Amino acid sequence: MKFPNARVIGTDLSPTQKERPVSNVEWIAEDANDKDWGKKRYDYIHTRMMMGAFEDFREIIQRSYDYLQPGGWMESQEAYPTVLCDDGTLDKETNAFYLYSKKLDEAAMTAGKPIRIANKLKRWFQEVGFVDVHEEVFKIPINSWPKDPQFKLIGRFWADSLMAGLQGFALALFTRYWGWSVEEVEVYLVNVRRAMQDRSVHAYHKLLVCLLPPRLAGLIGYTANTIAAMSSGAASLLLRKCKQGRQHKQLHRSKLHNRTANGRRILTDRT
Repeated sequence: MKFPNARVIGTDLSPTQKERPVSNVEWIAEDANDKDWGKKRYDYIHTRMMMGAFEDFREIIQRSYDYLQPGGWMESQEAYPTVLCDDGTLDKETNAFYLYSKKLDEAAMTAGKPIRIANKLKRWFQEVGFVDVHEEVFKIPINSWPKDPQFKLIGRFWADSLMAGLQGFALALFTRYWGWSVEEVEVYLVNVRRAMQDRSVHAYHKLLVCLLPPRLAGLIGYTANTIAAMSSGAASLLLRKCKQGRQHKQLHRSKLHNRTANGRRILTDRT
């Protein structure tokens, strides 16, 4: 155990974690929408893939700020759900996965639970009073279309995660707000799954990570006596696998697999 004096608390709506991975990690069933997060103040608060979970994620950021120790840290990891492509292989008029993502976004807005929050995190953090806000943007292939082994592996993990969550993302929103039946959703998803696996389309998502220390500008490090971690969602498999294989660190540092065209850095299908 690397940090035996730390205490890690993970929260989710249901007790999906049956066993403790290590003795100082505890999972509890709790709704982060609750205004009362207890009496403790934390050194580090982490959120991941919370898009669509809240009416206004700014309230969660504000609450996190209030529940952090002076000099504590907050980190948020969110995928930007719009399907992107840099080389023209994605037809936005006909691609079923692109149209699915657009329809999902529209339904989420109708529900009052927006999923396009990743690109706003940095500004929201600054607005509540966080300082030294640092943002990292990662490109994650939709499937294993890249030739580069690193991005190919990440694309496989991301495709597995998306495929596992595809029905869950759509079912409540499409049935409640578009009036579809469960059967209609299932039929619709057949072409969506097929489009996701099309390696001739060089599509990707963006993953945005914000990491910052609040209140005390320039402070480096923290004492990890208590850590609050709120992490859930379809991308947990990807991020866990990336960390296990050091892929996340390599992607963070590597510039070898991007090239510049017309002033833009783009992910390429290199041979």
